[in-house]
Amino acid sequence: MDDSDFLSISAFSDLTGISRSTLIYYDETGVFSPASRGDNNYRYYTRQQIITVNVVNVLRGLGVPLKEISRLANERTPQVMVDLFTSHESSLGKQIDKLNESLKVLRTFRSLIEFGLQVDESRVAVSDLEALPIHIGDANDFGGDKQFYDTFDRYCKTARDRGVNLSYPIGGMFSDIDSFICKPSKPDFFFSITPDGNDEKPAGPYVVAYTHGYYGITNDLPGRLIRYAESHSLEFCGPVYKIYMLDEISINDPNGYLLQVSVPVVKGARPSGERVR
Repeated sequence: MDDSDFLSISAFSDLTGISRSTLIYYDETGVFSPASRGDNNYRYYTRQQIITVNVVNVLRGLGVPLKEISRLANERTPQVMVDLFTSHESSLGKQIDKLNESLKVLRTFRSLIEFGLQVDESRVAVSDLEALPIHIGDANDFGGDKQFYDTFDRYCKTARDRGVNLSYPIGGMFSDIDSFICKPSKPDFFFSITPDGNDEKPAGPYVVAYTHGYYGITNDLPGRLIRYAESHSLEFCGPVYKIYMLDEISINDPNGYLLQVSVPVVKGARPSGERVR
């Protein structure tokens, strides 16, 4: 190997993207040393070392102690490296899964907030909604002296025991329009808007309406839904879904929370004067 095969520390730094100061630090700590030293004591590297130093950089990024990397520089064998890589592959895979889950949580909230900022809050209309994956909890029990949060706490505990990530938004589902009108603040089920949920809010036409207010406040929304359905000859045909587009995640004042209520509908002629329920 003649002098033309060697790279100065600056040239090696340019090729690897690793700063000169880091290369010097690696050398001084015994983690990664240059192939040779010149008469002037300058560090010189070979192109073959590019692969080695990049792996060193990856190991350092994974949190492998410098002392361990330094030991491997002198005592490495194929089996030792296989064992090391296998261990860190497992650890890194778990970190990736956790980060991917966090990314899905953030995207779910961002989608709701962006949608909430664009809606006409005073308008009631039929919209073709896409399917929404969710996880539906057990039927709620508001009997006796149970308060709302007694039931909500039970849902959270049960869902967590089943491995549901409760970082996602939580909504309320009513069995039908009558259940919603009779007790709009007490859903028959809670559900989590979970991308990997085993349940689904089906795609299809829904009457969709909005209102502002703290959790459980529906104002005149039930009446608006009924009047709209009657005036457009629509028949409610499924569960009612309550989802907060804007809540404490993005709004300081609870009076500014934005609730979306959606109910699946079909076009249906009814005898004159018959009320849609």
